[in-house]
Amino acid sequence: MGIARHLLWFLMWALALTTQVYGVRDRNITLLESAVAKGAVCLDGTPPAYIYSKGYGEGANNWIVYIQGGGWCISWEDCHNRSMSHLGSSTRMMAVYTYYPPEMDGMLDDNATYNPRLYFLIFTCSSSLPISCDESSFMSNIDQEINFKGKVIYFRGVRIYDAMMEELFLNKGIADAQNVILTGLANLLPTSCTTRMNPTLYVSCKPSNIIYFRATFIHTLKSLDNSSSIGYFVHSCYAHGHVFDEKTWTSSSLARHNVLANKGIGQAIGDWYFNHSSFQEIDMQNDLPRNCDVILSQTAFNQLCMDVLQHA
Repeated sequence: MGIARHLLWFLMWALALTTQVYGVRDRNITLLESAVAKGAVCLDGTPPAYIYSKGYGEGANNWIVYIQGGGWCISWEDCHNRSMSHLGSSTRMMAVYTYYPPEMDGMLDDNATYNPRLYFLIFTCSSSLPISCDESSFMSNIDQEINFKGKVIYFRGVRIYDAMMEELFLNKGIADAQNVILTGLANLLPTSCTTRMNPTLYVSCKPSNIIYFRATFIHTLKSLDNSSSIGYFVHSCYAHGHVFDEKTWTSSSLARHNVLANKGIGQAIGDWYFNHSSFQEIDMQNDLPRNCDVILSQTAFNQLCMDVLQHA
């Protein structure tokens, strides 16, 4: 009987490692009600939300915090519309995610087939995913309440981020973490940008601006201490959400894939994190974004670029 029980447990364990099952980790959404008193609210004034999964075993004191991206609303009308959808309201978000929970792909995938470098870390570590509902990449911090078409809209992304980090430190145990990976799709800007808001003004995608930003970024990166503990993977692919997308995270050396030094971003980060090798690579051959998509044709990619330039 004892042998049979152990065999059953072994089969269940093997099945968990070889079968992709969404929901293996806890993906319940928690509303951070305490954030409202601090002015940390979604576009429509509802409390922000996050997903938390407690780690266990060897991974209990390792953390991954993934800051979800949501894109910027680019006009008052757009911000107004998003405040009445799951993109800018936790009330509507809860209604949608009850039936369509957020997928955890790419770097956050706990399946060995799709995430061979980091799956064990993901499977055992503590993780948190602050959900975007400010539509400004957690960067806005406007005291003023904006009234548009009779509806109040809030831009409080910075406060949401601060409230989330406080929650993790005070109540979830990240202060005792041995290792923390902070990743995601959001950005950081100086307060001179985040304390004012005009959604009709956004970063231009003109080639001259892209080249200047890229050159400045690379110069700053190269001025850092050249320690083997510092790793970077700087590519020029026209893509979004690289670490959260199965296609770009597990890319190989096939034509047009996102590869540097014969490694995809998932392999490079995995090797760097586990100290298998230092990885510091920059694509210096392309100043402008290039097509790394094996699905999108070059013709379609060129048209996409032209559409962007026409609206820049």
